[in-house]
Amino acid sequence: MAASEMPKCDIMFLLGAGAAMDAGFPDVAGLTREIRRRLPELEDETGIVCPAFSELFEFIARHDPDSRDNYERFFEWIAFIQKVNNHPFRELATLNLPQGLSEAALKLARVIADPIRNTLSKCHQALYYEPSYLTRLEDFLPKNGRLDVYTTNYDLSVEDALSGQGIDFTTGFCRETKEWFPSLFRACQQGINLHKMHGSLNWHHQNGEMGSLYEVYPPVWNQGSRSELVLGPRLKLQHDEPFVTLYSKFHKTLRKSRVCVIIGCGLQDDHIREPLKQATWKGVHVINVGPEVPPSGYENGWGFKNGFYQTIQSKAKDALLNGEIQEKFSSII
Repeated sequence: MAASEMPKCDIMFLLGAGAAMDAGFPDVAGLTREIRRRLPELEDETGIVCPAFSELFEFIARHDPDSRDNYERFFEWIAFIQKVNNHPFRELATLNLPQGLSEAALKLARVIADPIRNTLSKCHQALYYEPSYLTRLEDFLPKNGRLDVYTTNYDLSVEDALSGQGIDFTTGFCRETKEWFPSLFRACQQGINLHKMHGSLNWHHQNGEMGSLYEVYPPVWNQGSRSELVLGPRLKLQHDEPFVTLYSKFHKTLRKSRVCVIIGCGLQDDHIREPLKQATWKGVHVINVGPEVPPSGYENGWGFKNGFYQTIQSKAKDALLNGEIQEKFSSII
């Protein structure tokens, strides 16, 4: 079916880290500080604490201060060190690193997700955890069909909020078998399709890193297995399931939507920002929600088409609860 023949849907959502902050999760700077705090006690894959992890962070932060408050920037440096240490780059470039830090970077790349996983898991179990404002996504359910919600977050705040109110949702995994079953997104009953493009705290491999993924919801905390989180130093645009299908659906939903509401997303990832930018030039309206979102398309350097890019400068909870998104959406449709 050609794009022009695809049935239109009124609205879709894209959620970033800012969408979950009101539920009790840290922003990028806060998560970076927590990673830095945990590095001195972080164990490598052999179970040995490696003090050089913390030394590596401080060395990089001295030369690149931006990495001190942005863990993804720090991951970029780890990826760069990995590359320079491999053939043929090591024959052409020399790293000016103190002794032992190159090896520490290679070790850290294999365990860097652990402090992120542990931090977010702890937030989920905290007394202050309260994601109920996310149930207001229900306000945008189509009369017949599903609302597509995409997220780059690993946390379970959307699942918990919807489950707590009995709102039907699927992440593409079968509740009975726990296996990936993307045809669940084609369900006819009213509900929400939640697409977790970068993975989730409750996704695990069946047989080590090479096994297929399964989902456990509600999650079983501290079960000893590592969650599947797509973050640096590897590429976020993965080439296996379920990530290929999820990213493909992101493009397809953008093509058929009239409005895309972005909540709390910094749009730093090219594979997220570029499809959104192109969508505005094809007639899709973008509503960007956040306390400090740039006010216009051209001026913010992203290249969104002016007239198809609007903003709501509010926190996620406020924008969802006080009707700002509904009002802006109604003015477009």
